[in-house]
Amino acid sequence: MWECKKCHEKVEDDFEACWNCGTSIEGIEDPSFRKADDISPPEQPIVAETPKKSRSSAIKSPSCVACNVNMESLGQLPIRMGGSSGGWHLLLGELADVSEDVRPLDAYRCPQCARLEFYDHDFSLPNA
Repeated sequence: MWECKKCHEKVEDDFEACWNCGTSIEGIEDPSFRKADDISPPEQPIVAETPKKSRSSAIKSPSCVACNVNMESLGQLPIRMGGSSGGWHLLLGELADVSEDVRPLDAYRCPQCARLEFYDHDFSLPNA
């Protein structure tokens, strides 16, 4: 935990700037900083992007291994793979995510027990 040199707020160590006034750990003020309360909402509502439908529509929906019920397709969802977490981000910053990749996986949900399963129907993942 560190204390902001400008407004004296307590700030978590994970943050490089004060959440209240935008001043950095070193005491450098950000002239472009604005509080969230001072920013007007967007004119157009922000709409979440819907997941892409599976490119492999000819593939039969799998059955849930727990209930033996046909699972519902949620389409293709982007799944983050690789990268680093934890202390490596403190040491390496953005370099810790150089090996990160986002792959589309076909997601299915059981309507009865809500079990989720992911498949690689279009073989977009590399072989092990």
